[in-house]
Amino acid sequence: MNNETVKRSPLKVLSAAALASVITLGGIGTLPPVHAETPAPQAAEADAFAYLNDAGRMKLINLEAEQLVSSWPTQTTSIDRVEVYELLEIRNEAYAAVMDPTTSQARLQAIARKYEQKLKNYQEIVLDEFWVDNYFYKLKMAILRGVSYENSHLSPPDKRTIEAVMAAEAALGKNKTDKNYRDVFVKYYIPVQVNEFDLQTSYDKTRYDSQISRYRQWVQEDIAKAVAAGSTEDYSSYTAEIEQAISSFEQLLASSANQKKVDFSLGYISSKYDNLLAALDSYLPPTSSTSERNLLVNLIARSKELLALPTDNQPGQFPATAVSKFRLVLKAAEKDLSQAKTRVEYGIAASKLDQALMKFYETHLPYAQ
Repeated sequence: MNNETVKRSPLKVLSAAALASVITLGGIGTLPPVHAETPAPQAAEADAFAYLNDAGRMKLINLEAEQLVSSWPTQTTSIDRVEVYELLEIRNEAYAAVMDPTTSQARLQAIARKYEQKLKNYQEIVLDEFWVDNYFYKLKMAILRGVSYENSHLSPPDKRTIEAVMAAEAALGKNKTDKNYRDVFVKYYIPVQVNEFDLQTSYDKTRYDSQISRYRQWVQEDIAKAVAAGSTEDYSSYTAEIEQAISSFEQLLASSANQKKVDFSLGYISSKYDNLLAALDSYLPPTSSTSERNLLVNLIARSKELLALPTDNQPGQFPATAVSKFRLVLKAAEKDLSQAKTRVEYGIAASKLDQALMKFYETHLPYAQ
């Protein structure tokens, strides 16, 4: 994928930070505000999460960290890709399995195998020459500030980062293809940054408190909107699961767990919040560009508009054969809309229709010059 691939998509392009708030962080539920002061670490809290250190769980926690680093170079991510939602699906599965102390090692290993493949598919669309080369350049400019590496006085983390970039570029040599850029990023850069997560055990905890408070507010507002729109559903089971996920997160944060575990626990909150959003989605107004259901609805509407145009083999029209094929795709998308229940299911359906829509556009017969 290059930068032009992102630009020509009919769906909205989100920044990496925005997508992280959608896919990685999500939000959380209707609970009392947390205190600004974080409790001192307790031995019981640390012991309660000792199970996270087993081999199967650490494998998935490490894969999640690798996914995060893989998302850094693009800074813009096309949300209309099946690979993004397939990765989100396995991430949600990993969150639930890792945080459940009863999950077997065999189950964790099976999820890890699927996660590795989905992550590889994701990396193939976000790590290419354009994005990785540009990212390395900006990283060196930001850290070195125009000073040579030999004359710089870097902090240990910055020194390790620059050395990882230099090793990747040296291994790249003159073989500047998308695959080679991806390979050196994965081999030389990602492991160093994942290791930095291991070393990070102190945080700006007030930032997390503020973030959690904002998410709670958003969920309260979303539930209120659904009720105002006529919902009589009981959402207490969703908010109870969110509360449990928040409790785990706050205990990990208080016990000075490393950043990988803290961020993974935050992702667990996100997955629980996604479940609530799926339950609320049909009642919420179609104002959010991050609602996959609304994306699918809008794409179906746009597809119908195109299919209502005159069909023939004349300039400015769509060929009849292309129209017939696209009608089948649209029919499948409408079926998905009626049957989907989760954000991932809506997202995959929207992604497939979007890709088909772009191909349909390409069959449009040009006007004579």
